[in-house]
Amino acid sequence: DAGVGFLQSEGNILNVIYYDWEDDGHIHIDTHKENGERIFNNVLCKESNAYVITKEGSLLYLCISKGKNKCNIKVMNVKGKVKATYPVKLNKKMKKKANRWCRIEDIAVKGNKIYYVLKIARKKNDAYYLQSYDIKSQKTKKYKRLKGSDWQDWRFYGNNIYYYANNSKIEQYTLNGKKICSYQLPEGETSITAHILYLNNVTLEYNFSGYDVEGRYIYYCNRNGVYRCDTKGNKTFELIYSGADDLIFNPEYGNELHMNYFEVLENGDFYLFFESYDGGIIKEYLYMKEEQNTSVQ
Repeated sequence: DAGVGFLQSEGNILNVIYYDWEDDGHIHIDTHKENGERIFNNVLCKESNAYVITKEGSLLYLCISKGKNKCNIKVMNVKGKVKATYPVKLNKKMKKKANRWCRIEDIAVKGNKIYYVLKIARKKNDAYYLQSYDIKSQKTKKYKRLKGSDWQDWRFYGNNIYYYANNSKIEQYTLNGKKICSYQLPEGETSITAHILYLNNVTLEYNFSGYDVEGRYIYYCNRNGVYRCDTKGNKTFELIYSGADDLIFNPEYGNELHMNYFEVLENGDFYLFFESYDGGIIKEYLYMKEEQNTSVQ
């Protein structure tokens, strides 16, 4: 897809949201409801270099890139009306580091404060910062630089921020950047070798892992299946769905696909989204917790 963005659950509803700059700048919202109904909504966004960061109720939060060291946050409703624009401020040191571009990785709205992770892309060793913006005082506060490897994933869930590193651990932080806990991920293959039959059997390494947080639980997926960790309990991952006899987790030769998204709903159902390297094949699977079956679309 030209502008695939992200998946986001709201209770037991799943939203697939992306900005498509090849479709006259439309934001596409594909909502999957509990009863199987799907609602499609297209929102016009006239900004170039825009992408959706999150959806909060009827509001969309977008990052608008303005150059190598400039971007801002734009808030609009699902009808396309702009409600507010907030600046993202970099200090002199941060601007100096931004020799390629800067963007917001994830965002959380808590009352009058907006928390976000700012990524500053550089030729070597991208830099990440945790910041907040106070809507009332219109001031930006820099909390701290976030340290980690080049391959990292910072996400807000609830009143915490999580860092996913190298398929080995997930770290939990407060919104002020204070580390709370580190969770060791279970062993298992996190990639799969794809055999592209129509390209003379060329091989590619596809991702086959992901994580999500729902309430007090962290969910993690690899080739073994799906695990769950109780952050208020024993803080260890337990296998809740085995992929041993599942052709999605163990596909036949030539049918391997790249895992794009793993998303868990409030009721424990989970989605897996896959695609081929060229986007020619896209598959979506819904695993029902109660029925223990799989729905394919």
